[in-house]
Amino acid sequence: TWQRRWFAAADIPAQGAEADTDGDGLGNFGEYAFGTSPRSAGPREFALATLAAGSPPGITVRRRSGASDLAWTLE
Repeated sequence: TWQRRWFAAADIPAQGAEADTDGDGLGNFGEYAFGTSPRSAGPREFALATLAAGSPPGITVRRRSGASDLAWTLE
C-alpha cells in the first residue's frame, strides 16, 4: 500500500489521514491524492490548482495518476 511505501510497519498506526509527518501543512491523505511525499516537506503550491491560459480559462491540478480509489469534484 501507499503507507507501506513511505513508513515503517511500526509507524503506520500513527500515520492517519490527517497526520502531517513532514510538517508542510498537507496531511497524508493530501500527500497521497496529489502524489507528493509525506516524508519530505515541499511547497504546497505543488498540490494547488493553477489557472491555465485559454478561452475559457482552465484549471490544472497535480494529482496522483492511476489511483482508482480517488474521486475528484470541482466546486
